[in-house]
Amino acid sequence: MTTVVLILLCLAIAGRELYLAFDRRRPVTDPVAAAEIAALRGRVAELEAALERPAPAPAPVDVEPVERRLAEAEAALRAADARITSLVEQVNERLVPEVNDRLAEQRDLADRLAADVARLRRQVRRRLEDAVAASLGAGPAEPVNMVHGLVGGRVPADRRPPLTEAYEGCAAAFGLQVELAEPGGERRWHTRYFLSGAGPRELERDFLGMLCELREGAPQRRAVRALLTGLHGVQEGVAQIGPLYVVRLPQVLLCGVPPLAELLRREQPAAAVRDPRAVADRLRELPQDRLCDLSDWRPRPLGA
Repeated sequence: MTTVVLILLCLAIAGRELYLAFDRRRPVTDPVAAAEIAALRGRVAELEAALERPAPAPAPVDVEPVERRLAEAEAALRAADARITSLVEQVNERLVPEVNDRLAEQRDLADRLAADVARLRRQVRRRLEDAVAASLGAGPAEPVNMVHGLVGGRVPADRRPPLTEAYEGCAAAFGLQVELAEPGGERRWHTRYFLSGAGPRELERDFLGMLCELREGAPQRRAVRALLTGLHGVQEGVAQIGPLYVVRLPQVLLCGVPPLAELLRREQPAAAVRDPRAVADRLRELPQDRLCDLSDWRPRPLGA
């Protein structure tokens, strides 16, 4: 920019001198013109001196505040990312297992309902076929042997499926099949069963023989041992298969076969589950041949 100004001043001086030289109305020695030219020449000299002087170094730009703000913003982003990651982990640790457990319970309930519907269909179909045969003069159908069943107590949720499986396996080992299973109990979990396939007297005989085996040593039947092992692993529990009762209390495990007359007593399943000590007291009143105390028994692996 200074160079441009200098060039323009030089051109102005030259023009002024040419004007004075060719202006015949004003002599070249005009003091005013001479003063103007001298002023212009002085300005040119100043500009030439300014061009010869080194240009001052540009003032340094302070970038420290910008860098500091960038570092603070990056630290804030890292802290926010860590917080978000922590919240996601907390959600995964707390909510995901709970949701999975509820989904598993819902699936188990749906499977049981489907199985119950299938059993009810088989039972209704059998009874309808018997009614059709009777209407055709085939005579009355044979009565279906049916007994009650029950399993429940203070059982953690993760131990309910294996205990239920052990119970139904033990019932099947004595010739019984599940006709209907009714889950219930909010505070004390239990499932009530209707079992068919063997009569009460037949079951009474088989269960009394099983008590003799238990008094002589460890349970020989794998299904019986599985049920006893499942009940042994809970704090309080009750299992009933027809005339057979198994009661689990802290440090107590009793098996008993009350007389068939007691099976006629109308008792709500939740009552036995709610007060297993009362059931244990009734079993302790039975004769020795109808009771077996397994409180000192310890489970072994089923394969042993």
